[in-house]
Amino acid sequence: MKVKKIITTIVCITLWLGIWYAVSAAVDKEIFLPSPYAVGKALAELAASPDFYMSILISARGILSGFLIGIAGGIILSVLSFCCGYLETFINIPIRIIRAVPVASFVILALLWLKSSALSVLISAMMVLPIIYSSVLSALKQTDRKMLEFAEVYRL
Repeated sequence: MKVKKIITTIVCITLWLGIWYAVSAAVDKEIFLPSPYAVGKALAELAASPDFYMSILISARGILSGFLIGIAGGIILSVLSFCCGYLETFINIPIRIIRAVPVASFVILALLWLKSSALSVLISAMMVLPIIYSSVLSALKQTDRKMLEFAEVYRL
């Protein structure tokens, strides 16, 4: 069964590479859609440079920071919303806006307001926060009140 899955994966990757190559050849403009060969060649050239790996680490740090900020912010806001119904209504409006607006719009606005180095932090936080907020708030609302009283009585 595992061999069949590996073969299926290889066939699918090959098909996608073929589609990519065909569309690239049809467009015939490297600047709009480079071929898989051109991308592989450029990647190999970049991989030979130490700056490439430093850029990856800096990007990963920004994304991880944004992810952690989004998690912390989502948990804090959901707990506050759970404790105060009015606050839930107040917070829910920007959360819905963040979910509804495409990420590209936030990227463009953020580039106007912030340095490009802070962009990955902000965008990752804005994408993670609404998901964590909704999930934690939903979990808090579904928690049995009697279990909360039990935990409070026994200081758990």
